[in-house]
Amino acid sequence: METFFSNILVPVDFSVNTKVAIQKAMWLAVPGFSIIHLLHILDPVSKDGGYYVTEHAGWTTESNICSCEDGEMKLQQLKQTIEEELHKVIVVTHLISGESIQKGITCLAKQLHPSLIIIGESKRHKWFPFLKTVNTGLLAKETNCPVLTIKPGSFPNRMKSIVMPVRSFVPNRKIELLSALTRNHRPVIHLVSMYNDEQFNRRAGIFLDAYRTLSDYLHYPVEYKVLRGSNIAKAIFDYSKFIMADFIIAHPGETKISTIYGTDICDIITPDSKLGILTTEPFLKTEKEHA
Repeated sequence: METFFSNILVPVDFSVNTKVAIQKAMWLAVPGFSIIHLLHILDPVSKDGGYYVTEHAGWTTESNICSCEDGEMKLQQLKQTIEEELHKVIVVTHLISGESIQKGITCLAKQLHPSLIIIGESKRHKWFPFLKTVNTGLLAKETNCPVLTIKPGSFPNRMKSIVMPVRSFVPNRKIELLSALTRNHRPVIHLVSMYNDEQFNRRAGIFLDAYRTLSDYLHYPVEYKVLRGSNIAKAIFDYSKFIMADFIIAHPGETKISTIYGTDICDIITPDSKLGILTTEPFLKTEKEHA
């Protein structure tokens, strides 16, 4: 079981999104073992009304060159800042041009196979989620890499309570990521299941296995809760707000509030919220079959 993130990918746009994502990456990186990859996408293609359009279509070749130089300079400044603060942490920069944000991150992630992708997000997309530049659930699915989404209100080293849904199988990959995310901390883990899940009684044994793994073998304080409601993601989000959780570790399907509008838990979290979402695909083939 990996107890740290060895290869971290951080897309940067040099805004508050970059600041919060870099802070989290620096806190999670382990000197001598971790590599932080910084990705910036020049002249990105963005979604507009469901179609991809170039945001800066009127740029000349000269202005693109200047933008490239400016982007590279800012990346090097970030690299230097991180390396000065974290000795023995390797920082690698990547500059991509002419891709959509989503596609650029996906392509690089498929090449690097990072153990974690960190997305800083300072906006809400409650009403128009299709306008967001990164679909974290889709990113996790397409790359098979865990994606951590955090808001500016997040504390880099805050780790007091984490919500982890358990449904039809023991969530081995969630547990593995939990160990890397919490490092030496032992926050309270809130295992949650849904009352209206099919074969609820049979799943009680799976729930108990996850409880024992976390409590007896990994020594986390564990609490459990059976949630009610027809919307799994909404119930998980409401419970996480109620207990003031710091993180939710979930599969993409467990964070989808509306399949019609494409609304995800990440879309309704306010910018000042401390709640982060770690989205991951199941780890084993048997888990994927049940997800």
